Amino acid sequence: MVSPLRVALRKCCPRCGEGALYQSFLKVTPRCDHCDLNLENADSGDGPAVFIILILGGIVVAQMMLLEVLYAPPLWLHNYDRGVLRRRISDVDVFQRSHGGIAIPHALWRL
Repeated sequence: MVSPLRVALRKCCPRCGEGALYQSFLKVTPRCDHCDLNLENADSGDGPAVFIILILGGIVVAQMMLLEVLYAPPLWLHNYDRGVLRRRISDVDVFQRSHGGIAIPHALWRL
């Protein structure tokens, strides 16, 4: 009998515990090299991608929090992009009101 934990950690075939389970980083091999188990039906869907995204997201958020605590950047640095975004939104809003509700930014109108 093959231990599920041992097979999972070694990334081996669930039946025999010998053949490779993955063809590449997140792609499951179609058949086991050792026992010829059909693994095509073992579709993991978006599971591995979501797992990687959650791990990387946690690492990035932890680094950003550490940066905030260690260096305490000034408040103007946090609000810089929001001010630019507000100006762009207000430009489009003014343009929409003056041109009958058509949502075309000024840069495109000048072309």
